Amino acid sequence: MIIRIHCANALKYYPPNEIHTSLIEGKVRSIPRILLIINYWNLLDSLAEFLTQHGFFVYGVSSAGLALEVLQCAKFDLVICDNYPPDIRGLEMCHQIRQFYPDIKFILMSGFEDTPPLSEAQKEGIAHIFRKPLNLDEILSTLTHLTSSN
Repeated sequence: MIIRIHCANALKYYPPNEIHTSLIEGKVRSIPRILLIINYWNLLDSLAEFLTQHGFFVYGVSSAGLALEVLQCAKFDLVICDNYPPDIRGLEMCHQIRQFYPDIKFILMSGFEDTPPLSEAQKEGIAHIFRKPLNLDEILSTLTHLTSSN
C-alpha cells in the first residue's frame, strides 16, 4: 500500500512504515495539516493538489484502515473523509478518529441523499459536510475558517 503526500506542489509516495512524525511536526508545523480519505484516486489527487496550492499540507489515503495507521504516526488538524470509503462509513470513521484524537476536526464529503443534515452530523462531531459535486470556493473558505480557529 502506498500513501501519496502533497507538499510544496510535489506528489510524493511513501509506504506507511516510512511516515515519521518529524516529517509532519518538524517541517510543516505552521502549515495546516489535512488528512484526505478518498478511495477515488483522481478525486484524491485533484483535491490534494488544489489544497496544496492554497497553502495546506495534505496526506491522501484511499481507505479508513490506512488512515488510522497514518494517524498513529503523524498529527493532523483536520480530516476530510468520503462518506463511503471502501472499508467503513464516514460517520463511523469520525467516531473512531474522535475517540483517539478528539482535537482533530472532521469533515464528511458525500454525494448521496442519505447523508445526514449538518445539524445532525454536528451532534456526531462533524464540523462540516461537503456535498458533491464539490464547490472548491466552499471548500477553501471552510478549511481556512476551521484551521484558523485552532
